[in-house]
Amino acid sequence: MRTLAFPIALMLAATATAQRSAIAYTEFDLDNGLHVILHEDRSTPIVA
Repeated sequence: MRTLAFPIALMLAATATAQRSAIAYTEFDLDNGLHVILHEDRSTPIVA
């Protein structure tokens, strides 16, 4: 049980850190009533 404690704590810490960063987005409504949230991802695509 002790061997699982460290990986679980590490995963929880990584999740908490990832949630701190704000994501820039634009939000608007279209004429047909559709609500749009737009986020542009300019990162380099990685192909494995």
